[in-house]
Amino acid sequence: MHPCLYINELLDNIVEELVDPESFWGSEDMVHLYNMALTCKAFYEPAMNRKWRRMDHLTPLLLCL
Repeated sequence: MHPCLYINELLDNIVEELVDPESFWGSEDMVHLYNMALTCKAFYEPAMNRKWRRMDHLTPLLLCL
């Protein structure tokens, strides 16, 4: 991967452009974030941070236990 893609701010911007803020909690956006997280180690943290940024209920958190 090109070294410029290891800049955290750039990766955060890529993730923000990937998901639609109006329909973020749709299953399609979650699949995009999941696929991005599995692409490489550099994309994992920004994609997971965006995925877990907002939770409407505690069910997803409890399912991790």
